[in-house]
Order: sequence, then structure tokens, then C-alpha cells
Amino acid sequence: MKNLPIKIFEKRKIIDDRNPERGGNNDLPTWADLTTDQLSERTQMFTEALNNTESKLSTRPKNREFIPAVLRLNILEKAIAKSHRNDIGNIFNRGEEKNLIGMINSRDLLVRINDISHVRIIKENIAKTEKNQKAIAAILEMSVFEPDIFLSENESGIDNMRVSLLNFQDYRLNEAISRNFESSCQSASINFKKVNYSPELIVYKLIGVTVDSLSKIQDFEALETLQPMPKFSVGFDDLSETVNLDFPIKYPDPEKQYPTIGILDSGISRIPHLEPWLLSNNFSKVPEDRKDTSHGTFVAGIVVYSNELEINYPSGVEGCYIFDAAIIPDRKKDNIDESDLVEHIREAVSSNQDIKIWNLSLGSKQESDLHNFSLFGIALDQIQNENNIVICKSAGNCTNFLDKNPVSRIARSADSILSLVIGSIAHDKNEFDESEVNYPSPFSRIGTGPAYINKPELTHIGGNAGLHPVLGKLVTTGVKSFGIDGKINQNIGTSFSTPRVTSLLGGIHNALSETFDPLLLKALVIHSAKYPTHVLIPPKERIKMMGYGVPEILENVLYNDPYEITLILQDSLTKGSWVQMLDFPFPDELIENGKFYGEITVTLVTHPMFGEGQGGEYCQSNIEVRFGTHNGTRQTGRTTNPISHNGGQNILSSSLYSAGYRGATSGNFARERTLIQYGDKFHPVKKYAVNLEEMTPANSDRLLTAPKYWYLEVEGLFREYISSRSIIDGIPLTQDYCLIVTIRDNKRKHNVYNSTTNLLNTRGFIHNDISLRANARVQISS
Repeated sequence: MKNLPIKIFEKRKIIDDRNPERGGNNDLPTWADLTTDQLSERTQMFTEALNNTESKLSTRPKNREFIPAVLRLNILEKAIAKSHRNDIGNIFNRGEEKNLIGMINSRDLLVRINDISHVRIIKENIAKTEKNQKAIAAILEMSVFEPDIFLSENESGIDNMRVSLLNFQDYRLNEAISRNFESSCQSASINFKKVNYSPELIVYKLIGVTVDSLSKIQDFEALETLQPMPKFSVGFDDLSETVNLDFPIKYPDPEKQYPTIGILDSGISRIPHLEPWLLSNNFSKVPEDRKDTSHGTFVAGIVVYSNELEINYPSGVEGCYIFDAAIIPDRKKDNIDESDLVEHIREAVSSNQDIKIWNLSLGSKQESDLHNFSLFGIALDQIQNENNIVICKSAGNCTNFLDKNPVSRIARSADSILSLVIGSIAHDKNEFDESEVNYPSPFSRIGTGPAYINKPELTHIGGNAGLHPVLGKLVTTGVKSFGIDGKINQNIGTSFSTPRVTSLLGGIHNALSETFDPLLLKALVIHSAKYPTHVLIPPKERIKMMGYGVPEILENVLYNDPYEITLILQDSLTKGSWVQMLDFPFPDELIENGKFYGEITVTLVTHPMFGEGQGGEYCQSNIEVRFGTHNGTRQTGRTTNPISHNGGQNILSSSLYSAGYRGATSGNFARERTLIQYGDKFHPVKKYAVNLEEMTPANSDRLLTAPKYWYLEVEGLFREYISSRSIIDGIPLTQDYCLIVTIRDNKRKHNVYNSTTNLLNTRGFIHNDISLRANARVQISS
């Protein structure tokens, strides 16, 4: 049994703090070495686009002359890095004006052109080919921006629409444009409502519009997108089956504390098994005659009875109080617009500030974009940011398997960065089910998210399904929970894998006496996750389908055995600082035959700064972690950071390990192994799990032969957009992070816990056991 609490430690402020060493030069990169003819051809193309822009500006209606025109720049992939963005911007800046305003997809920049005199200045800059050659070479195409308009006509015309306006990064200008747009809607007899998705997004809901009325606003100069308002619903496809199973009602122990979970769903029936756990107060935006509480009741049952309903997949959480937030109507009677859903979620959360963990088991039928993050996902991030909460969000379901087609990518809204997104695996397999036990459920949507973000992060049991070969009908093997009649039913979906993780997250929060910290909770549950045994899926695909795996039970999340130790570092990184520990406390006992051995797991979860109008660059900050060995310290000869490591290398790099292990799906370490090259991707969650004995012989000789020192480095990076905005808006550039490191003696020979604790003491690290509630141990061990 694990009974040694994991530890929180701190960096040593004088010893471990660093300032970045500046490097780089002004040499022209090879991709910018264009010939005279190539430069001439490129500038001619740019001039044509600028002439078109000048024409647009000169033909604006009198009342909209103040609205800037917008250019769309397609950027060479090698030139998209922050270090080249200033060069591009300099062509379009005028005096102190910064005119790069946004990004679409991952390589298209948006530039505002304020007036005709501004066009002429840009033309003059482009003519200076020698001075601006790098910027000219970086821009492959330049064109006048056109809004993304999609009109889906139904029998009665067009229903509700969603409009987003361009954000020109100027509050007063945006406000004037918004008023002008609203006036245009009124003139066209269009009912509208401004919707708060995020302060940086300018979004309107247009109500009951027709093709004729829309034609009067489609040419509005600041229009960014115009499309049908996405709609959402939850409910069962009459798939639930009653199970002949009965067990006693569970009651809260008055001597214990339990977590409270908010259920954002269709409403919850006060059946006998849930009555003791349902709070007396609730929240509802759904009229009683439009409620179908079957979905919400099923979700709530899993949160409260996660141990009892599926005894082979316990969470270790004894129970949770439930707050019922009914925000979605019965889909047979009504559906809900995305804009209304966002408002309902924001109101439910903001009016119940004491509830910190929420379950949201719904998804759209549309899969997430490859490059751009959804407005709904961005809104969920904003709601979590404003209220300091965590939302556990389902990855979404699809029925492609019924047609023998590949499963779809995660649903829009599951691309929320701050949400913990959950997929589904099969817990059982009947005759016609498609998935093997512990493999991804055939309906569970997969990653990655936009900009290659790893979504879902986790997975849990949500049922199995298949196609009956004779009847041609869907057959299911569902997970168990309660129907509105109080009987136990079965059903399938990521809607029902999600509340298992929500319950576990609540259990972790309840066990800790620490101040609520979303990063810590998410990092702990992701750090604990492992893949089920005997899952023979290639590692790269396994990440897409199952995230980082299935989280451990509560006890194993918070406690170590003597052969391992888990250390937690929580801090903030500001621009111009990083952390470097050159004497990280790695136990010397883990040496055999002259070489270090052991298993190392590192999880990093960050709270990035966001750029809502920056397309694939929505995450505007990034943190890298490096952990490895070195031969000792050396003087660098710099006035800053005079001490560095000698011969150090990051042992988390996958290239150091044998190819046979990198692709292996079986063996003792297959459940834990996570070898990902994140590269320069701005991933808010990073996880590595390595076995030092799997390193190639040459790398092992070079990096693991004792004696060696161990180091840990944590370094931040901020994109050009947020760096520029920080100067204009006076916003400090900083990002919080939670880093967890586990060192394990997989041979179970040495007391790693005690030896590492001793090293923390002798090397001057402040540390303490993670703070647990007085009765937490009783709850965890039950």
C-alpha cells in the first residue's frame, strides 16, 4: 500500500533563478535570399493587392469611412517564428502604430490599413527592397481580406446566425464599429444580441434572419465571419437498457467532508439514490415543461457512485455532493443556440463561486478545426479564467463506425485549452461490439486539437458498441448508472466517461487542504495516468485516441511507496527569467554496474496567455522543461548567468532511446512510456515518461555513466503578439505552471523516498509533504 505523501518543493531564489542569455544575429536567413527578379515579382504582386485596398478605401460609404481595410498575408512556414514577425510588421507600421492585428489558421496574418495615406507609406516601404528583403521574402501572398460567409438555407429561410467582427486592437475603434454594425442591422430590420464569449471577441447573435435581410449586411467592412448559429442538445437515442441490479442507497457520513461537483446538463431527478447528495439549491435556465432529466441524472449517478457502479474501475472517491445546473432543454422539444449555452454556463458558474469543479458532458456534431480554435472553446477558457475553476469536458461522440469510416476528431468546444477533455474506452465486450476491452470506444472522438494540441488529455470507461450483422442496427454495451425512475440503466458515450474523471478531480481537491489550484489538480490527475495493459496501439496514435491514459485511483495520485518519490514545483515565469537547478536531488543509490537507472515521469501543466484573434497561435506563451545529467558546472564568461552545466543533455528527448522501445506497445514499461517531441509547439500540457535502461548503448555510456550531476531547467517563451500588447496595454508577461517529477526504482531495491528527501535537506531546498485534510487518509483507504 502507498502511504508516503507526495512532496511540494521550492526553487532556491538566489541559486536557481536565471535570466536568459541573449543570442542571435542579423544575418539574412537562406530562405530570404531572393534574386532581383524574384524580389521584383513579389513587390509587383504586393502593389496590386495594395491598389485593390486603396480602391476599397476610396469607395467606402461616408458613414463607414473610418473603418480600416484589412490585408491577409500568407507567410512562409520558415518565417512564421516570433523572431521574424517584427520585420514583417515594420513594413506596415506607421510611426507608433502597430498594425498586425490578428492571425487566421497557422500562417495567415491580418494587417489593418487605416487610410489611403497609409497605403502609400506601405508602398514606399516595399520599394525599399534591400532594407526590407527579409520581410518581403517572408510574405508569399498578399490579398484583401474577405470574410468567411456560410449561409445554410432551410425551408423557412435562415434562422439564427452568428456574426463575428474583426478586432482592430483598439477599444474605441472597435466600439464605434460595433455601434455602426448595430445600426446597419436595425436598418435591415435584423434583431440582434451582442454575446459575451470573451472580451477579445466581438460576437453577435442575429435572430430569425432571412436571406434578403442578410444581404444588406454581408458587405459590412469589419465582418469577419457569418454563419448559422451552432446548436447543442443532449439526450439518449433510446439506447438505455434496464439492468437487473440493486444496491443500497449511500449516505454522506456527517463526520467527513465531501467535494461538491457542479453538473452543467439537462437537470437531475431527485431519485432515492441521489437525494442525499443533491444540494437543496440549484440553477435552471430550462422551463419544467421542456426538461428531460435522463441525461443529467445518468451523469450525476456516475459522479456519486463511481466506485459501486463499475467495481473493476473504481475511482477511490467515496461520494460527491451535486449541484444541479440545468442549462440544456429536452432535445425532442427544443435545442439551444451556442450563444445562449455560453451565457447559461457563465451565469451558472459566476453565481456559484464556491463550486470549483464542473462537469460538462456535451459536444457539437462538428469536429474541431485543424488550425483555429472554436469560439465556444475560447468562451469556456474565459469562463474558467474569470472564475478560477476547472471544467471536465467530454471529447464528443461520432457514429462513423456504423459506416466503417474512421472516427472523427474531437468536437468543437472540446478544443478548450483550460478544460480537462475526456475520451472513452470500452470496459466490456459482447458478441457484436467493435472494441476490445480497454481499447478506445468506437464512438469516442480523437485528437489532435487545433495547432496539434493534445486533446483529449485523459480517457475513462464509457461503453462499447457495434453493428448487428443481420439486423443492421446499433448494439451497445453500456456503463451503468441511474434512470429517472431510480432503476439502474446502461448507456454509452464520452458523456459518461467524463464524470468519472470529474469525480476523481473532486476527490483530489477534497483530500487536499491546499488553496484550490486548477493547475495542481490537472497536473496531478494527468501525471497519474497510465495506459491499460495489453493495448497494442502505436504510441503516436495512442496519444491521439486516449490522451495520456486512464488516471489512477485517488490513493495512488497522492501517495508514494518507498521505492519512488513525487516532487511538485509550482511557480510563475515572467519574461526574462527561467529556472535552472544544477544539483537536482537525484538519488545516487540508483546506480547499477556503474550507470544510473530508474523510471522518470515528468508532467508540466501551464496556464498560457491567450490571443483570441490569433488563429493557431491562440496560446501565446509556452514553457519548456529539460531534465538531465551533466559533468559539472562551468563559467560561461557572461555577466548574466555566469554558471552553466558542462556536457549536459536533456534525457527527456525521445531521440536518445532505442527505436524498438519508442514504438513498442508491450513490455513492463509500455503502460507508462510517453516519448513525445513537442518541438516548438505551444502545448499547455506536456508529459514525458522514460526508462533510463531503454536508452541506446552509446547515449547510455555518455549520459548515464556515474559520476554525474542532475539538472532541471524550466524556461518560458512569449509570442510576438502578446509581447507587443504587453507594452501597449501595460500587461505583465507571466505564466503560471505546475511541474511534477516522479523518480522510481523499478527494481525495487532502494528507498528512493528517504534518500531523495535527505538530498532536498542537504542541498537547501524548502520542501514539505503535500497538505492533506485530517480525515483524507480514512477516505482514501476505504
